[in-house]
Amino acid sequence: MKKIYLNYSKKLFILTLSSILLYFFSCRSEQKADMQKNHAQSQSIISGKVHISKSLEKNIDSLSIMFIIARSPEGGIVAVKKLIPPFAFPVEFSLTNEDLMISGTEIPKYLNLSARLDKDGNANRIEKGDIINQSPLLKVPQRSSEINITLDKLVK
Repeated sequence: MKKIYLNYSKKLFILTLSSILLYFFSCRSEQKADMQKNHAQSQSIISGKVHISKSLEKNIDSLSIMFIIARSPEGGIVAVKKLIPPFAFPVEFSLTNEDLMISGTEIPKYLNLSARLDKDGNANRIEKGDIINQSPLLKVPQRSSEINITLDKLVK
């Protein structure tokens, strides 16, 4: 009887210890993931606000998706921020390392910025009903803040 009790105690001890270690290491990995996420978010590439022209406010579709796009001076897309409604203008944005098209990409010294309020949510095409900024902001230095983009053209 004593031997059975000792075997049961050992098994219970090992099971309890295993559970504690599993809990400890899972918490640590969650903390590490949260720290990495927060660090990536804190690495702002560029930030600012998107405004809309007063004359186009009536054309806003409440289900439209906002895209803020940073391109290299050569035209390649470096980063994209996708904002899901609801949002109110002016819309604050911050492009971070999480928004890079390819993780670890070297960010050019200057970026060309554009924004689009897209009715169908498809980032690949500009279509009728989308609202865009007519002239992209050119050669904005990376790490800039307080950038203002104005959506001022309805695509017809």
